Amino acid sequence: MLLLLPVGKGFASAAILNFSHPLADTTLLWADRHIHLEKEGNQLFPYTLEQARTGHLTFLDLDTLSKNAKAYILRTWRKSGKPPVFIKGKEAQSLVSWVNSQERAQVNLQSEDGVLPEHILWEGTPDLITGARWTYPWGNKRTLKVSPQSPSWSFSPENLLLLKSRPGLKVISAFRKSLEEDLIVKWSINNRFSALGATTNHHQWRPQHIEESKEGWHFNGKNASVLVNDPPIDDAKAPFSVLITFRPEEIKADRMSLLNQGRVFDIKLIDNHLVFNHHYDYKFEKVALVPYQWYELVVVFFPGKKFEYYLNGELLFERDLVAHQYVGQAWVVGSNIWGEYFKGTIQHFLVWDRPLSKEEVSRLYEFTNSPLFRPYIYWGLMVLGFFLILVFYLYKKPKKMPVFKQHSPGPVSKWQLIGGFQILDAAGTLQSHHFSALQREFLISLFLCQLQNKPLTTKRMNQIFWPDKSTDQAKNSRSSLLSRLRKEIKAIGMGSIEQRDGHWFFDVSEKFQVDAQELENLLNTGNWERKDARVLLQSLANGNLVEEDATDFIHQEVLHIERKWWAKLQAQLEHIPSPLRSLAFDALLRLDPLNEEVFEKKTAFLLMEGEFHLAEKGYQSFVTNYFQQLEMEFPIKFSDYLNRFAKR
Repeated sequence: MLLLLPVGKGFASAAILNFSHPLADTTLLWADRHIHLEKEGNQLFPYTLEQARTGHLTFLDLDTLSKNAKAYILRTWRKSGKPPVFIKGKEAQSLVSWVNSQERAQVNLQSEDGVLPEHILWEGTPDLITGARWTYPWGNKRTLKVSPQSPSWSFSPENLLLLKSRPGLKVISAFRKSLEEDLIVKWSINNRFSALGATTNHHQWRPQHIEESKEGWHFNGKNASVLVNDPPIDDAKAPFSVLITFRPEEIKADRMSLLNQGRVFDIKLIDNHLVFNHHYDYKFEKVALVPYQWYELVVVFFPGKKFEYYLNGELLFERDLVAHQYVGQAWVVGSNIWGEYFKGTIQHFLVWDRPLSKEEVSRLYEFTNSPLFRPYIYWGLMVLGFFLILVFYLYKKPKKMPVFKQHSPGPVSKWQLIGGFQILDAAGTLQSHHFSALQREFLISLFLCQLQNKPLTTKRMNQIFWPDKSTDQAKNSRSSLLSRLRKEIKAIGMGSIEQRDGHWFFDVSEKFQVDAQELENLLNTGNWERKDARVLLQSLANGNLVEEDATDFIHQEVLHIERKWWAKLQAQLEHIPSPLRSLAFDALLRLDPLNEEVFEKKTAFLLMEGEFHLAEKGYQSFVTNYFQQLEMEFPIKFSDYLNRFAKR
């Protein structure tokens, strides 16, 4: 068995547990370090990195591991319910601490006074950790609430922990840090942050000539600006991050200023480009923009090192620092000291006195661009969805369900029953209706039994349709079926289902009775789109269909049978007692091959004692060949059913 255990950044990236499994002696080439743990008795002993490199291990690329192997690893881990990690006979409280001692890797664990937490109890499931509780040796208790799905929480890869937990090992990629932590300037259209004109952390903002709208605040040009006059960022030694979400109007040759801070940097818009300039550097970078589209710009400053610029959550570029003179303290949005102004809309302007990580920048972009962050979009989509659902239910019209679908043009080669039925009444009007599969089979059963002059009894009905249910259960199912079927038959005036002297009958109304001449005309038209099997079945019930017509009906109407089977089908007709040929083949060949339950019920029905048997040579040969052909097309074996019924 292999177990993939991701651990922290800067130390071993994969731990392989080697058990007696076909995947044994295989490790993963992931990053630049490998740890191989080999089972000995009930313990796992570590191989050092040097031993692993010189041992019998076969190194593979991570992408070469099959999907099944990955699934096996995860399934085994979760199923065991116990952390299968033992270090020199002792259960490892933290694999991180062992890696530290072996490889001297530096890991940033959340600790107090350099002491690691003990007795950590994780809350949640192996797939989603919701929190943790632990106690330090001196008695201090700590709790942690974790929700990776919350966009306001950041997870730093430097704080990756792999610790003992119950029931198994869990991995969490940091402790909670709110995106509002160290946020010193909050000016945003969203209520989550402070509103325009408020005072936060003793820093005054002086907005001028700005028009508020649902989307943000509109800067109309020369008279519009926001001055952040007293931030604690006063020189090049203090870290900071700034986010600004803006939608520029048309950017012409005239220079437009978006954001600047004293003599540190200046961000302008020139000729449909976003231009980044650093004073005393004499270099600038630029990115093309499209007017009237939203952009989210983030600037991250690392003291004494570099600037990072992000656009829409993606890193644009980094700029190393050069020597800076004394800089001014004020932040100015929408103007600069040279009289250049911004024209457009700004939604958010946020400043932190710490550098944001790449993960935080990405989460900020997802957060500020989600429908929940822009309520008017969210509610608009909800109203639209409700309106569409209402229209669907109020104006939905029942669709006519065709019975037969021709798969190829020209002469008929294959037909498929896809649900419902169409019938012609005596006046020649085509009507459509939809019955369930069970309702259709019930009608066929009544037809067949009436043809044999052996009406269907209640007992036989239960054996055919509800063989696995008790008498009371079958009675309830029969009552429910008859109630629905009678209602639908009555609605279209097709007839009625009656019980007389303990037997069930289907009395076809005069409206749907077809005489011999009409039936002959119907058969001779060749218009199989309008002809329906139910019409022929009704004629059978009334004794109006002669044997030759039944043969022609079978020849044209068989389903799932290609041309090569037609001759064999016609040759086997003589082996089936007349007048049951048409209905026997119609019922058999219309079986749903993907439904074993329906298949068994129909086959049992066709094998009613005294009628016909699979033991008859010709019939058995045809049915066997037919279902062997089906086995090649569908993932269900019919041999067991055939053998079972052949012995009856």
